[in-house]
Amino acid sequence: ASPVVFGTPEVVMLDLPQISEDQPAHRPLIAAYASPWPGQIAVFRSASTDGFSLLTTFGSRARIGTLAFDFFPGPTSRFDLGNALVVDLLSGTLESVTDVVLFGGANALAVETAAGQWEIVQAGAAELIALGRYRLTRLLRGQRGTEHAMGNPTPAGARVVVLDTTLASLPIAEADLGLPWNWRVGPAARAV
Repeated sequence: ASPVVFGTPEVVMLDLPQISEDQPAHRPLIAAYASPWPGQIAVFRSASTDGFSLLTTFGSRARIGTLAFDFFPGPTSRFDLGNALVVDLLSGTLESVTDVVLFGGANALAVETAAGQWEIVQAGAAELIALGRYRLTRLLRGQRGTEHAMGNPTPAGARVVVLDTTLASLPIAEADLGLPWNWRVGPAARAV
C-alpha cells in the first residue's frame, strides 16, 4: 500500500480576547485543518531556530475558511442588519440559531481584518448558498472588545475561523507573554 501523504496543514494562531471564562485569558488559541486529517497535530516551539520542544498536541480539525466577498464595517452593540458575511468553509457546517442561543455565545467567528487583527463576529442566521459557502446575517459585530479590528473593508480572501471547541488553547505561562517564539506545527506522527 502506498503511504498517505499529508499536505501542509492550514494553521492559524489566534491572539484573541478571552472568549469563554473557562479558558485562561493569557493563552492564545490554535486552529488547524488538513485533508486528509492526520489525527493529531503537534505544536513545537523554540526561542531560537533549533532545539524545538513539544508544547502540546491536539486532535480536532477546526472549521476554517475565507471571505468570499469584501466585508464592510457595521454597527456595534446592536444587530448589523445591513451587512452579510459570506464565508467559504473548507469543512463543516454552520446553522442559524435563536437570539437566546446567540446571546449565549453561539456562532462566533474570528475574521482576520489585517495581519494579527481579528474581529469577533456572531451570526444569528446562516444560509447555505453553494457547496461550503454560507451567507451569514443578523450579525453582532466587534464582540469581546474587538470593535477596533473592524476592517474598512475586510477584503475577500481574508481568513475566517469558527470559534468553537475544535480550537486548542496553547499551554503557555504568563511569563512567556511578549517573548519571541519560533513555532513548528504539523502532524504528530512526523518528527519536528
